[in-house]
Amino acid sequence: MKILHLSTDDFSGGASRAAYRLHTALLQHGIDSTMRVLSHQTANDKVIAGRGPRTFIEKVKGRIQKKLRAFTERNWKTDNLIMHSFGLESAGIVEEINRCDADVVNLHWIVNLLSIEDIGNIRKPIVWTLHDMWAFCGGEHVADDDNVSRFRVGYLPDNRPAGESGPDLNRQTWESKKKCWVDQAFNIVTPGHWMAGCAKDSVLFRDASITVIPN
Repeated sequence: MKILHLSTDDFSGGASRAAYRLHTALLQHGIDSTMRVLSHQTANDKVIAGRGPRTFIEKVKGRIQKKLRAFTERNWKTDNLIMHSFGLESAGIVEEINRCDADVVNLHWIVNLLSIEDIGNIRKPIVWTLHDMWAFCGGEHVADDDNVSRFRVGYLPDNRPAGESGPDLNRQTWESKKKCWVDQAFNIVTPGHWMAGCAKDSVLFRDASITVIPN
């Protein structure tokens, strides 16, 4: 079996280190594992880094989108000061993923490596190891956990947190995930039972296969 791990990097934070350790453990057990990252800090020759090729038009489009996002986000406010990502950045590697000979693609923490649309366009079996809550939330990497959490009931126009104002970017991000991932059959892995429960209760992953595998 050939495994392709996708992670924004391979050693700069807890999620990337967990992904890298899984990658190296598989290699030690004789399994053909490769790690694809945006940037890397290790010298492992089975880690591939960098962006995919982009045409001039794609580069111009990317610059315009970046300016529009910056303008929109300038008017957005939230009391949740933990990181938010809105899933628009792409390193342009989906064609590379779909052409490769991997049997399984293991997603990890993929901000700026894969966009929401990219994830929906992967045409290989996907295992997604969740290192935070982003996959089943809007743009939040950590969200409130209660019976009326938006990831549980849906990101509706009338259930926005009181501490948010401006464009509802979390709702827009969640709606994009719901639309782009409708045909994806995710196999979700979480390191603990609490995260597994949140994922199972979420609108996006309530029908997904969810397995707890500690780091």
